[in-house]
Amino acid sequence: MSFPTARSLVASLVYLLAFSCGAATAQNAPPHSPGQLVDADKRVEKAAAMLDGCDENSGMALLMMQDVLRKDPDNVGAYVQLARAVMKTNWSAAGLLQAEHLLDTALKLSPRDQGALILQGYVYTHQNRPGDAEHLFKAANTGEVKNLWLWTNWGDLLMLQGRPDEAMAMYRKSVKGVAVASCDRARTQAYDKLIMLLERKGDSDELLHLYENRFHEYNHEGACYQTDYFRYLISVRGDVERALSELPESRDYDCEGKQTREVLGMAQYASWAAKPAGADWELTIARMNLPVSAHTIFVLSGSAHTVIAVERLKKMGTDIDQEDDEGNTALALALIERNYKAAESLVRVGANTQRPTGELHIPVALLPVLEGDVRGMRLMRKLGADYSRLRFQGATAIEIAESAGDDNMVKALGRSGARL
Repeated sequence: MSFPTARSLVASLVYLLAFSCGAATAQNAPPHSPGQLVDADKRVEKAAAMLDGCDENSGMALLMMQDVLRKDPDNVGAYVQLARAVMKTNWSAAGLLQAEHLLDTALKLSPRDQGALILQGYVYTHQNRPGDAEHLFKAANTGEVKNLWLWTNWGDLLMLQGRPDEAMAMYRKSVKGVAVASCDRARTQAYDKLIMLLERKGDSDELLHLYENRFHEYNHEGACYQTDYFRYLISVRGDVERALSELPESRDYDCEGKQTREVLGMAQYASWAAKPAGADWELTIARMNLPVSAHTIFVLSGSAHTVIAVERLKKMGTDIDQEDDEGNTALALALIERNYKAAESLVRVGANTQRPTGELHIPVALLPVLEGDVRGMRLMRKLGADYSRLRFQGATAIEIAESAGDDNMVKALGRSGARL
C-alpha cells in the first residue's frame, strides 16, 4: 500500500469515528511541522494520563485524539489512546469493534508497536477470541516489556480460560514490574486480582507480603490500602500487637478516615478481650473509635481473633441482637453480606435466629430463603434454625422456596424445613 493511499484511509477512519461520536467533521490534514508532531506526542501523553484515571475525562481524551489524528493521521499512539477512549465511553460490542478497527490501523502503521498489540489482545479477550488474544500477547512479549498491562491483561485472559495458577504468574510479573504510567493502574489491578486468588486458597505468607507491600507502596494521600492490610493482619493473622503498633491513631484521608477508625477499634477490642478483667480503659478507647452497635458486633464476629470481644461484651450485658437504624441485627447483617463465618460465630454466641429484623420484620433465619442463598439456608439449619416453624406474610420457608421454582432451595430445606 502506498503512503498516499494509507493516509487517505486513515483520514477516512478518523472522519467516520468523529461523526459517530458527535465530534467536529474531520478535514484533510495540512502538512505538519516537527513542532506540531512534538505537540501531538504531548497531547497523546496527556490523553493517556486522563484515561489512566489521574485526571479522568474520557470524553475529552477522545476529542483530543480525534483532533491529533486529523492533523497527524500516522500517529500510532493516538490510535491506541483513541481506542481506549472509545471503549471507556462506549463499553459494548460496538465499542469493542470500533476499538478493534482503530488498533488494526495502528498495527498496519507499526506492526510491532507494543501498546497496540497489548490493547488489541485486550479487545480480543473481551470479544471471546482467546487464541487471537494470546497470539498478540506473545507477540508483545519481546525485548524489554515496559508496559505492565501486558501481564495484567494476559492474566485476565488466563482467568477467563479457567487457568488461575498461570494467571497468578502473570499478575506477579505485573506486581514486580516498574510502573511507567502515571497512575500505575496495571499494577494496582494486578495486586487486587492476585490477592483475590490467594484469598481463595486461604492464608499464606505471600498474601500478607502482598497486603503489606501494597500498603507501603501506595501509602499516600488518597490511597485506600492501609485498612485492607491491617484488617488482614488482625482478622486472619491475629497479630493485634503489630497492628496497634503500626496503625496511625488518626488519618484524615477522605476514603479511609472512617475505615481506619473501624480497624483500629477492632484491634483495640481484640486486645482488651484477650486480657484479664481490669483493662476497662482499653474498652473505653475501643468504644471511642468503634462504638458498640449492630455493625460493630457484626465486624467483630467475622474472625476468631475478634469474636472473643463479642463474647466478653455479651457477658457484660451487651445485647448482641441490638438493631441498627434500619432494624437489622448483627446476624441479619452477616446473612445479608453472606459472611458465613460471622453468621456462624454469632449464632454460637447466642444470636436469635427467629428475631424479626429490618423494616419488613422478617425472621432472621428466613433472609437466606428470601435471597435464594442456598449456602446460608444450609448453615442456618445446621445451627438449629427450624424452618418448619418460621413464616413470613403467612408463607412457610418451603412455600417460599417452591414459589421461587428453585429445586436447590427446596432440597436445602428438606421436606419439612425442620432443623437438622
